[in-house]
Amino acid sequence: MSGISYELPFGRSKKYGKDLSGVAGQLASGWHVSGILSLHSGTPFDVRQADNRSRNGAVFFSDRPNLSTGSCRVFGSPAGWFDVTAFVPAGPGFYGTSPRNACRGPGFKNLDLSAQKDFTVSERIKLHFQCDFFNMANHPNFASPENIGNPNGLGGGDAAFAGTQRLASAGRIFNTVNSAREIQFALKMSF
Repeated sequence: MSGISYELPFGRSKKYGKDLSGVAGQLASGWHVSGILSLHSGTPFDVRQADNRSRNGAVFFSDRPNLSTGSCRVFGSPAGWFDVTAFVPAGPGFYGTSPRNACRGPGFKNLDLSAQKDFTVSERIKLHFQCDFFNMANHPNFASPENIGNPNGLGGGDAAFAGTQRLASAGRIFNTVNSAREIQFALKMSF
């Protein structure tokens, strides 16, 4: 995460528009821009079965399946985030070979910007204008795929398998973790 704050070089005594006067000079000068850029890599997650294949008596946690390819291959599409065919159900009475955190979920990218300006109306009246842009690039940040957690709803979405059947939702993403671009305006008067 990184933040910036910058005074724009417009208006009186600035690089651009230094000859402006009157209302045009007042509107062009004194603008400040600030922003926050957030970049995060994806969170690791377990691929789970929807039942207790190991028969270890655990009530709340499902077992991991076998990983047949040695590593989780990520495609990066909401329609199929990772290769679900690389995972096969463990046999009854056995623990799966899939390691903890075998796959990595989607990353997170977000830019929030704000522009502010102070106006002097008179000696006693001052105005502060602010415009905020949340998710300025309108970039969708996807939630974790629907194959993690456990069948009891204690950790996320659905599991990848129910017995030996691969669930249709395994590896797919149905939600985002951020909203679409939002813009808000604020005007404050001090007197």
